[in-house]
Amino acid sequence: MNQKLLGILCVIASIVTETIGQVNLKKSTLIRHPIKKRIVMVFGLTLMLIEVFIWNYVMQILDLSIAYPLSSFGLIVITLMSKFYLKEQVCLRRWVGIFCVLFGGIIVGSS
Repeated sequence: MNQKLLGILCVIASIVTETIGQVNLKKSTLIRHPIKKRIVMVFGLTLMLIEVFIWNYVMQILDLSIAYPLSSFGLIVITLMSKFYLKEQVCLRRWVGIFCVLFGGIIVGSS
């Protein structure tokens, strides 16, 4: 497997761990039971820490000009998880912004 493909796979892993971590941190704010709240919070923080190590590895093997535009897709995944898992409202203006990020990431990443 070449370095670029490995780097892209690591960016995807980074996006997944960051998304699940962020969603769990948000979910922990909604839980009233103190022990369950702490468990969900620690899980979210642990995933965020793992994401930092994955991202550090990405920086070693990919150019920043490739990695950073790819990481913007995390915003899209977090918004989708917020909409469907946390049942948050996402307005039309935010969807337009998400599509702008999507197309911008594709344009910058493919050049």
